[in-house]
Amino acid sequence: MLWQADPETGQAMSEDTIRDQVLSFSVLGEDTTKSLMTWALYHLSAHPEIQRQVQEEIDAITGGDQTRPLSATELSHLQVLDRVLTETLRITLPIPNVARYAASEETLLGKYRVPQYSIIVLLREITHRDPASWPDPERFDPDRWLPERIESVVPGSYAPFGGGIRACIGQGFAHMEALTFLSTLLRAADWRVCTCQRPPRSEEPSPRTTQNKKGCKRNTRRSCALACRGDPEGEAIDGWG
Repeated sequence: MLWQADPETGQAMSEDTIRDQVLSFSVLGEDTTKSLMTWALYHLSAHPEIQRQVQEEIDAITGGDQTRPLSATELSHLQVLDRVLTETLRITLPIPNVARYAASEETLLGKYRVPQYSIIVLLREITHRDPASWPDPERFDPDRWLPERIESVVPGSYAPFGGGIRACIGQGFAHMEALTFLSTLLRAADWRVCTCQRPPRSEEPSPRTTQNKKGCKRNTRRSCALACRGDPEGEAIDGWG
C-alpha cells in the first residue's frame, strides 16, 4: 500500500511522507488512545449501570470466559462498548482543539472572509457540548448513539478525529485497540471511582510492595478502581495507581 501510486497524480508517496505518516500513526496515536481508554474507564466507573451492560454484553459473547481473546468479528459486535467509546470521545475527547491556517485568499467561514495564512482554531470541546446540538450535553449518555437517535446528530457537531483530507489516519486502529483493551479489563474486574485517601508522597509505598488498605468492598469479580486495586478479599492493593 505504501508504494501504490496516487490515482489522481500518478505519484507514489515519498520516503519523507511515509516516515511522517508512520510517526503520526504510531507515536502521536499512543497518548491519545491511552487518554480515550482512561476516560472510558472513568465514565464506566462513575456509571456502574452502564458498566454492567457492557460486561453482560461481553459475557454473552464469551460465555463468561475471562481469558479467551476476542476475534475482530466479536469485537465488532460489542455495540454497547462501541457507544461508550463514541460518547467518551464526545464529552472528554483527547485533543479538544485543533488549529488550521487559511491557505488561500478565498477562505470563508460562513459569511466571514478569513485573511490568507490566518490561524483558525476549532474548539471541538465547545461544539461537542453545544446545547444547540446536544440535549443535556454535560450528561454521559451512550444511548445518544443508538441507531434510532444517531440521525438527529447535527452534521459537524461531532468530529473527534477531524474530517476531510486531514482526518486522523489512525482512528480505525485506535478504536479497535480501545475495544480490545477495555473488553479485556472489564471481563476481569468491576471498576469504580476510588474513594481511598492518597497518602503524602513521602509515605507512598513502593509500586512493587503490597499495602493493606480498607475501604474496597468485596465483589464477585476482582474489585478494582482507577486509584487502587483490591484483591479478591477487597482489602489489599498493589501500590498506588
